[in-house]
Amino acid sequence: MRKLLNWPRRWHAWLAIALLLPFLIIAVTGVLFAHGPSLGFREIRVPVGWLPGYGESGGPVLRSAAPSGGVWWVLAPQGVVRVENGVAQVVPALAQEDIRSLVVTPQGVLGVSQQGLWKETQGEWEKILKGPVLQANGDAQTLTAMLRGKGPQVSRDGGASWEPLQSALAPALAALPKSDAPTEVTLAQLVHDLHTGKALFTGKAEWVWQDVMGLTLLFLACSGFYMWWSKRRATRRAAVAAEQAAEA
Repeated sequence: MRKLLNWPRRWHAWLAIALLLPFLIIAVTGVLFAHGPSLGFREIRVPVGWLPGYGESGGPVLRSAAPSGGVWWVLAPQGVVRVENGVAQVVPALAQEDIRSLVVTPQGVLGVSQQGLWKETQGEWEKILKGPVLQANGDAQTLTAMLRGKGPQVSRDGGASWEPLQSALAPALAALPKSDAPTEVTLAQLVHDLHTGKALFTGKAEWVWQDVMGLTLLFLACSGFYMWWSKRRATRRAAVAAEQAAEA
């Protein structure tokens, strides 16, 4: 009976040992992800070619592409690349920028990154907005960018100045009738928001959920390893004591 009741403890310990490294990665990165902007992680560059997920296989993998006036701007493993007349050239100005996507607008191509928003004008790139940008778009008169934690921003002067889109649209939005319809999202969005804590906390407090869950996971992994190590040490001590008693 005692053996039967102890199986959860044994499984907890063995799983903690087997999955210690993945648990540590998830726990630590979850906490650091929540505090990345304040700790400056978005500006630090590290070599990752030794990791399997960043290795090249089957030739260069293009993550994004944007045509502009006979020129292709593409995201390759080397960075942002200009391709014209069959000749490819890496853009030096963006060599240290983690550009995530390229967007074509009448005002030029936009480069979206976690460090800010870049705009291409006649082949030259300029940073027009600082901060973690999630997405961007624009037309001939207006540029918009979604900033993490601050919401959509709008610029009417090519990126020279920005203001919250909600403030710009406040009068029109205030005139809308109140809606009694229940708030609904897709199941996939709900799963994502529950995972990140967005469904339970406001945008500025999501770090609470991520910190608590990350630290809890870290504690479970370390405590499982400690239980396994303590039991193993106690077993060895008992074995040594038994041998010494037998010799005596």
